[in-house]
Amino acid sequence: MDIRRLTHFIALAEEGRFAVAAERVHLSQAAFSRSIQALEQRMGLKLFDRGAKGASLTPAGEVVLRRARTLVLDARNLQRDIELVRLGDAGEIVFGAAPIPAAVIVPELLCQLRQQNPGLVTRVHLGNLPTLLAQLDAQQIDFCLGDPRLVPPPGPLRAGPAGQAGRRVVCAW
Repeated sequence: MDIRRLTHFIALAEEGRFAVAAERVHLSQAAFSRSIQALEQRMGLKLFDRGAKGASLTPAGEVVLRRARTLVLDARNLQRDIELVRLGDAGEIVFGAAPIPAAVIVPELLCQLRQQNPGLVTRVHLGNLPTLLAQLDAQQIDFCLGDPRLVPPPGPLRAGPAGQAGRRVVCAW
């Protein structure tokens, strides 16, 4: 789905006239008309009835309009979120911690994350390392902290020392 064309579609549905909708999205009327025609061809649906009084939605156009508004809004929100993450102002990190790292490393780690990235949402899953490794494998968490003796032999995950207790705690990702 082409978000730009859906934006054009919404503008025409709301304005009801090609000239006004084209101006709203900063296109020439000819380019705007081609965009609407291309969208209709791509969907294989007639979205508008065109007449002397402008363009009105067909029943198919009504159905598409409801979904198009949601898609365009979601696309704008995604674009905003990407920019915030890129700037380090937002995002989410989910990690797991076994009991000892949860008590020793996690409090300081959370403080540092909060200071360095105030918009970052941080979620911590507490549990035993085998459970956390299963969550890591299922991509439910981004990394986990635990006892290196419980990490299985080399496989698909990477591990390295973590925190001041580096010899006793492993970070797997």
